[in-house]
Amino acid sequence: MGKTVTLAFLFLFFVGCNSVPYQKETITGTLREGQVAFLKGEYEKSSAIFKYLVEKDGSAESYYWLGRSLLGEGEYQEARKAFSKAASLYEDTYMKAQALFGEANASYFDGDYEAAAESYRKLSQSYPDKVPSEEVLVRWGKACQRAGLWDDASEVFKRLYREAATTDRIEFAEEGLRFCELRSFVIQVGVFENNISAQEVLERMVKLGYNDSRIEKLSRGGKSVFAVWVGSFSTYREACVALSRIRGAHQIEDALVKP
Repeated sequence: MGKTVTLAFLFLFFVGCNSVPYQKETITGTLREGQVAFLKGEYEKSSAIFKYLVEKDGSAESYYWLGRSLLGEGEYQEARKAFSKAASLYEDTYMKAQALFGEANASYFDGDYEAAAESYRKLSQSYPDKVPSEEVLVRWGKACQRAGLWDDASEVFKRLYREAATTDRIEFAEEGLRFCELRSFVIQVGVFENNISAQEVLERMVKLGYNDSRIEKLSRGGKSVFAVWVGSFSTYREACVALSRIRGAHQIEDALVKP
């Protein structure tokens, strides 16, 4: 018995001392392979490839595509760093603008709305012909609103209204200006084509204790729709807290913060 235990101990000791710890496979690849993975939506794989390339060549293009991949993964802070590095390395003004646009978007999705608003402002002033103007204005306006910069947001949406090429953009600008006048956020629990459906939801919200619920008439695609709004919140953060409560307690999954 003692001999068996000793042999077992020696076997485990030998295996333990000589086993190789598991290591995650190192992913390598070319820029093209990383781009293909990115376009397939395989962001974790493309991020790994571009991280390898960043270590290998440290090029602006590698950093730029790493930023895009990290953005796809939801790694917003790391994406901001990658885009910033790419912008500092690019000499071509078009690609520099794309990298700065990526950095601004990463800041926006990271919830750093003041930084995002400032980045969009610089983009609009320095590279007006290098980035999609209306898209920048839309994000810039929303970033200003969520940062509480209502006067700045108002100027941005006035500009969007003047420059908008489509009805959707014009309506977006009008709604943005409407909230700039209100200087507050609301929870939108639904949008309906007819007032009867909106009234039914309104009554439900009032029964749930949301006595400040109301119906707002909006324009979508040139047609009138009826939105049910709840509350009035001075900051975006307060509105998000209220949204979590409405979604969690009442299972209203379509509810969202406006603007």
